Amino acid sequence: MSRAVKQPVGQKRLTNIAVVRYKTHGLRFEIACYKNKVFDWRQGSEQDLDEVLQTEQVFVNVSKGVMAKEKDLRKAFGKNFTMEEVCKEILKKGELQVSDRERALQLDSRLRDVASIIVEKCVDSNTRRPFPHALVERALKDPKIRFIPDNRKSAKQQMLDVVPRLQKQGVLSIERARMRVQLTVFAEEMRSEVLARLGSEPLRTACQVEREEASPSGSDGTYQCAWVMQIEPGSFRAIDSIARGEKGTGNAGRLEVLDLAVHGDQGRAAEQMAEGAARGMEAVRIDDGVSCVPDGKPPQPERAEAPALVGRFKCNTCQVAFDDKKEHREHFKSDWHRINLKRKSKKEPPLSREECEAIALMESTASSDLNDFAF
Repeated sequence: MSRAVKQPVGQKRLTNIAVVRYKTHGLRFEIACYKNKVFDWRQGSEQDLDEVLQTEQVFVNVSKGVMAKEKDLRKAFGKNFTMEEVCKEILKKGELQVSDRERALQLDSRLRDVASIIVEKCVDSNTRRPFPHALVERALKDPKIRFIPDNRKSAKQQMLDVVPRLQKQGVLSIERARMRVQLTVFAEEMRSEVLARLGSEPLRTACQVEREEASPSGSDGTYQCAWVMQIEPGSFRAIDSIARGEKGTGNAGRLEVLDLAVHGDQGRAAEQMAEGAARGMEAVRIDDGVSCVPDGKPPQPERAEAPALVGRFKCNTCQVAFDDKKEHREHFKSDWHRINLKRKSKKEPPLSREECEAIALMESTASSDLNDFAF
């Protein structure tokens, strides 16, 4: 039985190609890169150009192997160009050619990144609590916002651009979460200066002092005064300039970031913990009983005992019991059990069936396709 003789191919086959296309001066240029390396180069995690490019040649059409003419390169990039400089400019300004499916996946991933940063850095202006992730994604897809993710910009930059649009259109009652910082000074003359700066605009409305702790000057002449405060992120540099003090005076302080984003009643809880630590051993009334708190530890509420489960087949994760064996088996396949398993791994209390069904509904809404963003 004869076999076909395979002749060697005298050409270089480019596989695993990501084409970057750049149009300028009425001309089109393309370069062949490795997939996933273009994003690493633009984000700064990859510095070696040889790891990004498959070849330093500049093409007019990569798929057909048509090289760019030298006169076209001089017209677009100047007379004293080098191939390395041309490739870097195309990588910086060019458009990465991907399929519709890949583009949709990339836009979906970037949309989720922007929504995650909004959940982390912003709160509801009414309740001071973070928004659910699914609610933020629906707000970004709202026709009033018309937010289109951009892979060329970072997720944080896009978050800073879209939050003012959410506030202007009234889609969400949203605002940036405040930071908790501690400002410490080591000179008595700086205390009056800090109080004057905090009492004047714009820091008076942008800063909220939670507590002040001052230690009088001792025999060794040391002095320390600290303020724990919540500030708006935009006023961080102004507070930092206060901590640095004037040059040449030697009255520099220290600024520490305690929490990047304060959610809910964390500020009130922190004040109660600080007061409890300052009082030392204290009796705290909880419901009808009195419990003693040791020095430096916040009061802990007494845990109510879990109700007894009635039924032959029990689920300790969800705190529920069944009389029917089939219902018991089906329960372990439900969203109720799945969500409570995740909460149990985080040491959180279980939720009811209705609460888990609401969470599952939000998750299914968030996982909807992004056909509106596939261009």
